[in-house]
Amino acid sequence: MNKLTKITIITLALIIAGGTIINAQQIDNAISKISIKLKKDNSYLNLKYMKFQPDTILASALKDIPRTNNRDPYSFKSNRNTEYRIVFLNGGVGLDSIYLMYVDEITLNTLAGESFFVDESIKDDTTQVLNFKDLYSLKLNNSPYYKKLLGLIYNFVEENEGEPLPSLLSINPNDEVSTSMGMTSRDNTDYYNFEKINSPQYFPSNQKKIVSVRKSESDASNLRLDVSFSRIGFSVKALDYALGTTGFEVSAMEPILNLLPYESSTIAAGVRTIFKLDNEKDVLKTTFLDAKIMGRFNLKSKAIFESNPFITGDSAKLNLSNALMGEFHLTRVVGMPYLNLKFALGSADFDSPTFFTNQTTAGKDAYFSEVQYEFTMSFYWNTSDKMTSRFKLDIGLGGFDIQRAIYDNNENLLGTSSSSILTPTVQLYYNFVPSNSPFLGGSLKLFHWRITAFAWVKLFEFSPDNVLRFETIVLTGPLSRDLNPWESDGGVMFQLRYRYGL
Repeated sequence: MNKLTKITIITLALIIAGGTIINAQQIDNAISKISIKLKKDNSYLNLKYMKFQPDTILASALKDIPRTNNRDPYSFKSNRNTEYRIVFLNGGVGLDSIYLMYVDEITLNTLAGESFFVDESIKDDTTQVLNFKDLYSLKLNNSPYYKKLLGLIYNFVEENEGEPLPSLLSINPNDEVSTSMGMTSRDNTDYYNFEKINSPQYFPSNQKKIVSVRKSESDASNLRLDVSFSRIGFSVKALDYALGTTGFEVSAMEPILNLLPYESSTIAAGVRTIFKLDNEKDVLKTTFLDAKIMGRFNLKSKAIFESNPFITGDSAKLNLSNALMGEFHLTRVVGMPYLNLKFALGSADFDSPTFFTNQTTAGKDAYFSEVQYEFTMSFYWNTSDKMTSRFKLDIGLGGFDIQRAIYDNNENLLGTSSSSILTPTVQLYYNFVPSNSPFLGGSLKLFHWRITAFAWVKLFEFSPDNVLRFETIVLTGPLSRDLNPWESDGGVMFQLRYRYGL
């Protein structure tokens, strides 16, 4: 918050909380100024908050709370569709205590999980049930209700000691984000938001979820699962550690070359984990390496691609070898962009190619690729502080080798030749996230002058842990150059993707 606003709030709170001897009219005027400031500038004040859902015992202890201005007493509710947000001032200049500002009742929108196409205009209904004057009156009268609410906050702050508390502050131009022409976070927030929506793997967060007595941490989902027709990612809570978790992945997707899933007749399997590179406890501020190591195996089967009912396209032509694959993402160091490295290192099996091309009466050819690599830098951008439209841009270089093997018609090897290709690569991602609920997204990737387009849309969501998406992958023909003999004309793949616990 700016200095004038901060001084105003703190000064007025000190005057009231300190019990300064002023008349009732002056107190009402001060309370009125604070209430107006809280109502008008809530997204620009660095006020903290805690969300919770009371169980029946806590709700019974918060029953018939008296309110000011002749309003009826208020009773807290205990049901799965209602949560509460206590907004408080956590110390500050001249303050060594916590001061409660107001309490909101939030009626959750439960319709989002009941339709294939969600009406995103239906939002949670938020009502301020206890304002600043109500809470000040309870504090002044030494009310057990105030003590109960204050106790919840003290416990919340103590449990999260050393970690940033949830804040109403949307934008802090001098600290975490730059806001010219949109906003970009200066910590790991953008990386986290992107991975949370798009990655098949679980990603850690220190952003605290709703505190609920009805559902303990042990009741949360033990399994995180991302399943589509071309990839499976999963992890279990037993493998979690301080910064994140270890997950596993099986994939038929090619991360570098211009190939549709299954087109290379290979499948990869491996493990993904996170390495912390400093002593920072906050996952949004630490520097870490997000690493994936996989082994790629050639299945030597044309039918996997050519008979796949979810893929339409030209016949496959390029043989990929068994290989060691790696994918590494490094969060920004000393203000640098995010750095990404992908690679695959293998050895061609000239004795038994899966795909042949250029077949004539004299013989035929087979094309192999042993090495592929891609190095990029990532830049993120959000159109506003609400982060409804989120962009990511990867810019860098990639390359691969091509091995041509010449055979007679009895598949005896006659000779080989090789070449290497180095090419720029650019990939633009977009996610549409109204009300912080991912609804659709996609990407366009330019590599070796061909475009791979990817798009997804959420079909439905039943509870936040279960999401079904429809996805499309389109590979175009080459731009401004001829088709190489190892390249297919392109094609399209359709698939469903189910995500659980992510």
